[in-house]
Amino acid sequence: MDRPRADRDTWVYNHRNEIDPARYEELKRKDADLEQRLKELEAQGAKKDPSYVPPGIDRDQMYSDDYVQKAFDEKNKSHFPWGWVIGIVVVLGVTYLVFFARIFRRR
Repeated sequence: MDRPRADRDTWVYNHRNEIDPARYEELKRKDADLEQRLKELEAQGAKKDPSYVPPGIDRDQMYSDDYVQKAFDEKNKSHFPWGWVIGIVVVLGVTYLVFFARIFRRR
């Protein structure tokens, strides 16, 4: 939050629903007029833009490491049920072997 006050206010206004309550309280404690400036932005009819990024900031620098890791893990998670496929192949293989083992024993 080393940005100019207008950038900070706009960012907090647009991302208020994403900020941890404890972090928001800390911001208000450090900046007593923050709440008033946010109310002024709302009174001016400023539309909230959850994708707002302050000028000169990369989007990936706006998020915590936990948030980025969760998004990365979700994106790279395989959604194909490989466990089921392998399980079915194993069951079919064992069934095949048991069936042919019985045929060969009877001869």
